[in-house]
Parts: sequence; C-alpha cells; structure tokens
Amino acid sequence: MTDEFQATLKGERGCLRLVVPEGPPDGELVPLIDRTLDDAGKLVDGATVILDFQGRPLSGAVVLEIMKKALLPRRLTVREWRTFDGKSQEMLKRMGLRTFERDPLEKKGPAGFIKNPPSPALILQRSLRSGQKVEHDGDIIIIGNVNEGAEVYGTGSICILGRLCGLAHAGCSGDESVVVVAGHFIANQVRIGEKISYHDSKAPWWGKTVRMVVKGDQIVVDELVF
Repeated sequence: MTDEFQATLKGERGCLRLVVPEGPPDGELVPLIDRTLDDAGKLVDGATVILDFQGRPLSGAVVLEIMKKALLPRRLTVREWRTFDGKSQEMLKRMGLRTFERDPLEKKGPAGFIKNPPSPALILQRSLRSGQKVEHDGDIIIIGNVNEGAEVYGTGSICILGRLCGLAHAGCSGDESVVVVAGHFIANQVRIGEKISYHDSKAPWWGKTVRMVVKGDQIVVDELVF
C-alpha cells in the first residue's frame, strides 16, 4: 500500500465525518481507513461518524470488512453511509444501514410546518454522471455538471454552475420557498417541494442560465442575464 491516497476526518453536526477518496482499489480501502483512524488516536474511540465515500461504488463484502476491521474494534457508531453511487445506496439500504434520510416535516399547529435547522451548504467541485445521486439536508452548490441520469436532492436550494441535464429536486422535505439555479439548463424535469415541472428543447429558456421558483401553484422559470 502507498501513501498516494489520503482520507480526511472533519467535524460535522456533532460527529466526525471520514471522507474516503475514490481512487484506492478495494484491497487498499480498509487499510487506508484503519490508518486514518489510528492517526486520530483516542479522538475516535467510541465516536459517532459519517462515512463519506463520495462517488465510489461499494460492495457488500467491502462494507462488511470495514465494519469488522475498522469500526467494531473502535466501538464506532455510524450515523450515515454516504456515496453518490445510486446502486451502492440501494445496497446499503438493503443491508439495513442508514444512508441520507430526508428530515420529515413536523406539524406545529395552525401556523404550518417547521423542520430541523439544515446543515451548512454542501459544495461539490465535480460533475455527476449517470447513476450518481447526491442527497443533503440543506443547500447544494455544484461546481460542475449534473449529467443525464444523475440526481440531486436537497432540502434547501440547489445551484448548479454547469449543465443541468439530470434531476434536481430542491426543497425535497416540502419547502417551496427555495430555488433552483442552473448555468446551462437542458433538463426535462425539475422539482421544488411537491411541485414538478416538465420541459423540452422548445422552451425559450432551453440551454440558458435560469432560476426556477414556485409562484402560486407552479414552478416559474426566469432567464438570468448577467
């Protein structure tokens, strides 16, 4: 094993987030995680962690090996298993492991609905390819493209600085005061809260920089001119 790849530990919402690079082969993944946790020393013993594999696909065998060799010996509790890979997300759910969960709205009498405070904005400096899915409790900023077949879900607003070809669902917990911004809009569908709008190449804003908001009972698209 080489030191070419490095995992990092960060604080997030009262726990530790372990960000694992996408590059290492499966055989080097557990030693890399093990070494990173060893370097942190007693800081991680008995801690609650978020395991963030970014866009890396995961197999059930690798997940079980991580649990057996890296997590259980340190008595770690995993709050979330994160990956952009849609098939891996489904596999983790079938294993009964917690992935991103959208916070349900909590009714508070006639005043309407409130929800838990969102996390800080998630900033991704990458493009998403078909089959990848990002979910975040808060705003999402993507410095890249969301290609056809990719999906982005945020409880807050979504800003995509590149092309939006895939699905963007802002306010996925029901908030319809949020916005979707796309630098180059060529998507057939956009969702805000419980509203859905459909588009094709005949739309006047197709291929342009746009902002989408809910007005009344529909999503309204405005071209942004800078």
